[in-house]
Amino acid sequence: MKKIKTIIALVLTAASLLSFTACTKRTAGETLYMDPSTGQLTGGSSVSEPTPTKPLAQKTFEENYGYQLSSFLNRQYYFEGEPIPVVETNYYFIDSFMTINQYALYGGYPMLEGGFVDLTAAMSSDPASPDASKTYGDLLVEYAERVIESTCIVIKHAKEEGLTLPEESSAAINEMINNFNTQFAAPEGITLDQLFALFYGEGCGEAEFRQIMEDYYLAEYYTSHYIDEYEFTDEELYRPQVRYALYSAPEDTATQEERDSQQALANALFEECNGDIDMFELLGNTRQNNGEVTQYGDIPVSEGQTVPVFNDWVFDESRQAGDMDLLYAPEYGYFVVGYVGLTEIDYSEKSQIAVAALGDMITEAIDNGEYQFYTNDSVGHVPNAEEIAKIKAGTDKMQIVLIVLLCVGIVLLAVAIFLLIRSRKKAASEDKKGGKKTAPKKKVKEKEPVEESDEDEDEFM
Repeated sequence: MKKIKTIIALVLTAASLLSFTACTKRTAGETLYMDPSTGQLTGGSSVSEPTPTKPLAQKTFEENYGYQLSSFLNRQYYFEGEPIPVVETNYYFIDSFMTINQYALYGGYPMLEGGFVDLTAAMSSDPASPDASKTYGDLLVEYAERVIESTCIVIKHAKEEGLTLPEESSAAINEMINNFNTQFAAPEGITLDQLFALFYGEGCGEAEFRQIMEDYYLAEYYTSHYIDEYEFTDEELYRPQVRYALYSAPEDTATQEERDSQQALANALFEECNGDIDMFELLGNTRQNNGEVTQYGDIPVSEGQTVPVFNDWVFDESRQAGDMDLLYAPEYGYFVVGYVGLTEIDYSEKSQIAVAALGDMITEAIDNGEYQFYTNDSVGHVPNAEEIAKIKAGTDKMQIVLIVLLCVGIVLLAVAIFLLIRSRKKAASEDKKGGKKTAPKKKVKEKEPVEESDEDEDEFM
């Protein structure tokens, strides 16, 4: 069984909720977070793994994720009447936040100081837009909740079919956690529990993180199982294979002279083939090698995948293997085309079809409310940029006060130690000069004898 490195829940939510994201490239920040699919500490971009600018033992949750995310955490969710561990929903909220934040780093999103998307900002400034009343915090909740519910649904299906976590997945989790310890926790002088709490909130220790990963990998395993067991229709399994040679002459950029020249070359190739698609293969390769054609090759075509002229020719009901033609597509130029016949799609395409089918099934189940998934806890107050500035200023002042108090304490301790040492030195010096002084003995006064009275003598006489 080939392993699909994608959780279906993440695939469907990414496609449905973030299709509007901008693509302007922007340099990523240096914020560290954990990628759940790999278990690696990465930056705001998954391109590289930056070196922490501050020891992990000194970092705070807010330094990793800003001051807004905490308002969305520690809420109790339920699936089919059973409580979902809060540490697990926190995990997916944090991961969803970082996913949205990565899109934000490419531009087009309102950002806070520190490189985090502003969750209080409206998603659209256009009053007529349906997103005008939504904030990026609303997007985070919608995104994370669909990820959580989708994952719960997949795990439910996996358990109903009797699937258990494969040994290789358990080994991968063990290796991941061991790497966390040897590469990050131990060198930084902190425990694994402290490391996981730093990145996934209080309450998330090694045991909790392991359980989250086991659920995550089980959902992934079910996705792979679903793909392997998926029954494809002929329409899904086979696609038209088309041989083509493109002579570039876009209508909006090429001059009339260039279009005429490219058309003449395309006509010459088409006529030389004389309707023989095998000859087209030989001549097409030759034209590509000498640089005459812009593109040449064989491709499987899905309906709606190509420009209208090309698509309509391929999916004409009368199309037969061996057919050839010359087409003009204003978007690209002149195509010499040949219909090779139907071909079976490869494993990658099969996986995409099966994952899409599973995604559709889960999306339909969520949209129709087939499962009980809810929370009674509302999102806490989300501080805006101005409030965050005050919080940070207060934190900075408190840190200064603590530093001052610490310094004063150190000074007082040093003075006390100095006085103690000085006192002991003085006592030792006096002993050396005159020896030990002893206290004078008190003189005991002898008792005077008591004189016997005459009366006493008379008593004994």
